[in-house]
Amino acid sequence: MSELFTINRRERTEPFYFVPSWDVSSVLKANAEALAVDLGKVLSNDVWNALSILPIGSSNVDAVRYMRDAKYERLLADGRESFFEYFGGVIAELGVESETAQKMRDNSEALKLEIDQERERVKGVSLDEEMANMIKYQHAFAAAARVITAVDEMIGRVIDKLGVVGR
Repeated sequence: MSELFTINRRERTEPFYFVPSWDVSSVLKANAEALAVDLGKVLSNDVWNALSILPIGSSNVDAVRYMRDAKYERLLADGRESFFEYFGGVIAELGVESETAQKMRDNSEALKLEIDQERERVKGVSLDEEMANMIKYQHAFAAAARVITAVDEMIGRVIDKLGVVGR
């Protein structure tokens, strides 16, 4: 029944080659019973195969109805889970894992940035710190020069004033 459906061609620019749109053919739109599926009646045999099915009728939609209802029927995990619950759980788990991976990536980037900044702080020369040290040493040198000048003046006065006492 492949002629009942038409599929658009694949776009080469699309990386995963997903089909961009589906359309129902005019044949199926005109005669919807052409899609009807017959579940048939399984003939008893030891090896179940397609040759052992006897059709029930020409347009039986029980298979479609069964597929529709199976969405919520608990068929998986020994009757504890439906297809809807199973795939919902898979999608939720993927979402949680994706969020965890994104948070780990963000944390790793923040940690890398912090480590790089600390490395630069330790190995690098800070111009502000060097300028502050130069000003501090300049003030210390000026203070030492004033002390030496004061001591020189004191020694000069002592020598000048003590030498004139006996005249």
